[in-house]
Amino acid sequence: MRIFVSIISIIMYVAAWGQAANLHDAIDTLDGLINRRGDFMEKHRHCIDSIEREITRSSNSIDLAFAYKSIADSFRRYNIDSAIYYYDRAMANIPDVESTDYKRIAWAKSSIMPVNGLVLEACRLYEENTPSAADSAYISEYYANGVDMYLYITDYHTLPVYRYKYAGMAMELNDSLLNYLSPGSPQYRFHKAYRYSYDGEHPLAVAELDELLKIVKPTDNIYARSHAMLADYYSREGREEEAMYHLALAASGDIVAATQEFTALKRLGMKLYEEGDVRRAYTYMMLALESSLAAGSRLRTLENARSLPIIAKSFRDVDRMRMTWIFIAMSVLVCAFAVIVVMMVMMRRKQKRVEELQRRLKDNVQLKDAYIGQVLSMCSSYIERMEEFNRLAGRKIKAGQVQDLYHMIESGKILQEQATQFYEVFDKAFFGIYPDFVDKVNELLLPEKRIVLSSPGRLTPECRILAFMRLGIDDSAKLSKFLGLSLNTIYTYRNKLKSRAVDRENFESEIKKIGDIQ
Repeated sequence: MRIFVSIISIIMYVAAWGQAANLHDAIDTLDGLINRRGDFMEKHRHCIDSIEREITRSSNSIDLAFAYKSIADSFRRYNIDSAIYYYDRAMANIPDVESTDYKRIAWAKSSIMPVNGLVLEACRLYEENTPSAADSAYISEYYANGVDMYLYITDYHTLPVYRYKYAGMAMELNDSLLNYLSPGSPQYRFHKAYRYSYDGEHPLAVAELDELLKIVKPTDNIYARSHAMLADYYSREGREEEAMYHLALAASGDIVAATQEFTALKRLGMKLYEEGDVRRAYTYMMLALESSLAAGSRLRTLENARSLPIIAKSFRDVDRMRMTWIFIAMSVLVCAFAVIVVMMVMMRRKQKRVEELQRRLKDNVQLKDAYIGQVLSMCSSYIERMEEFNRLAGRKIKAGQVQDLYHMIESGKILQEQATQFYEVFDKAFFGIYPDFVDKVNELLLPEKRIVLSSPGRLTPECRILAFMRLGIDDSAKLSKFLGLSLNTIYTYRNKLKSRAVDRENFESEIKKIGDIQ
């Protein structure tokens, strides 16, 4: 069941891969294939296991030898050591070393031995098994394996003189191979394109490869090699985006074919690094290096090792980028924390302010209730005094003491008593509501002109004028009636108070703000 699900997933990815129309899509598809690389490896391993089970059914040594060869062929780009091991077992089952069957296996083995570092051994094995007339039916295998062998040897060398030497030897065998391939076949077009490319006729090579890619399956190894060759052409032309596009398709082909020779992936990683995509470049190059080590490919490991400085630098760049983002994230978190702390402090202050305002409102309500009670009490007292005065007046009139009653009214004693009682009640109520009123008034006056109360809890006439103004009664005529003072006296007090103020123009308006809840 798991194999079935893996196969379905592989088919879906290969379908998406075939639809990649540009570099962005090709790289996205490649990333998806890399994430599912294990499914392709498992499918390939399952195929190898199936071949291994067939070995027990082989009836003779030749059948057994070619069963081993089939396993070795499956391991060629999967695990070089295993491939060589099974080629050896295949050759060991053929007693006649001069036979065509033995030579075919020897040619196949020699073609991959350079990948494992066995260059001299490969050349010796290949040369020792030169085909004879009896081997003519398989002569194309001799040339094809020889081309691969010398190309691998070419990749080993960095000096141009040796690269040209072995590339030339590969090309001689390539020309011979073309004589035995069917024109128009994928193999013919590929090797013909290789010939054109070697001769510098790159447009003709591209034309051959374009025709080849129309008929070859994406899962065929020649598909990846063709795209890699196209990438070489476009890179030489300076068309880097197209080169990267074909490298992405080549790398995708390598993954689908379950190969561990990720040369195209490494090259794509290096180009992406140059383009600034450090993270993806690091992922690609590290995967190429890890795969070459897992495959036992000394050639590819050596090639990938040459890119180690770039891998190391890309790792440092990725790490630096990661640290930068961590620093940015930490900075954002610190700033956010600071903002939260500031907001909490502000909210706490506002909360305290609200609590203070609530307390003051509650106190003011209580004080105003008490003040209303005192006013009502004073009104009740007035009513009682009026009733007493009415009774007194009635008795005086009945007794014929009208003159005495007149003297009592004329003396103003009754009115003075009522005024004194009113001032006592008013002062007490006002100080209850504005206990720091005098202090606040003094803050508005010059230091040497500040008010000093003669009796604690009792307002002076000038303070009483300011108190009434604070309560909203600022009309001098009304103040005169309330306080029992002449209008001129009221004007005099107000002018004197202004002359003692720090800010004469705004003195009275500031008085009206004392005790406001803000």
